[in-house]
Amino acid sequence: MDAPNEIRQYWQEEATKGLPAMGLVRERNQAITTRYATLYLKSQPLFKWAGLAVFASHKVGEAFLGYEFSLVNGEEGSWKDPTRGLLLPISLTKELELLRKANNQIYEDIAWALLAYNSPRGGLSSVNAGLEDLPTHQRMRDGFQKIEEGRRLLESGSERSQEGTCLIWEGNNLLLEHEQTVIIQPAFEAMGPVFDFVLSEATTLAFEAHMFDILTRYRAYFALFMYTHGLPILLRARSLPRIQRLNQRWFWITKSLLHLWQNLDRNVDQARNAVLQKAPGAGESSSASFATNA
Repeated sequence: MDAPNEIRQYWQEEATKGLPAMGLVRERNQAITTRYATLYLKSQPLFKWAGLAVFASHKVGEAFLGYEFSLVNGEEGSWKDPTRGLLLPISLTKELELLRKANNQIYEDIAWALLAYNSPRGGLSSVNAGLEDLPTHQRMRDGFQKIEEGRRLLESGSERSQEGTCLIWEGNNLLLEHEQTVIIQPAFEAMGPVFDFVLSEATTLAFEAHMFDILTRYRAYFALFMYTHGLPILLRARSLPRIQRLNQRWFWITKSLLHLWQNLDRNVDQARNAVLQKAPGAGESSSASFATNA
């Protein structure tokens, strides 16, 4: 019987096969975004987290626009503004590096499990076996268990299909909570106060809009939401909106971001079109084979 790390490594290799090199930052980010989209489009009733990850990964990619990156020592790289050819300030270089690494880590940490779960050669048993030696990933195990229970209810065609859908969302929310606590939070804690302030004031996520289109009902604003719905949290903490703080970020995610995504996801065609807006390559046959042939 294969050890958990061997199972995990096998599926991670399947998930990362064909991705652009780490040094091709924008290309790799777009490829990851496209693979999330492919997973979502192939299993839309189940993989709600993957659909949400499309928009989050695309948003991270926007931070890399206008900058060039080169690896110098393994995973350590340097950034520069190609319009001037100058290295960026050390602090900004650090923040971009944190975003780049976190985006790659999220994909490596979760995408393999989605691929394994959906594969005829995998399933829930492969996911559980691959996570067996990781106590930090209990939310992931619980999340996939709920997704499996929900899937069975949906496929049974019983009157409990609504319960099945609720279980699937609960499972995906656990994947999201795992991502935010295990990967995103350590990265955000390492960010400086200036970048935290900029992210807090500027962070929005739009599910059905182009980059500079502000006229959409499916856009979530972090700072605005915290100044209004989250005001009691700010007053208790005597704090401005700070996306670096997990309790504030999670409040925004669960009370705003997820509600908007759930509303859009109910309209299957509209959700698919929104995903393809951010990852047009997901509709190509080569992308579909990524989620089919594993």
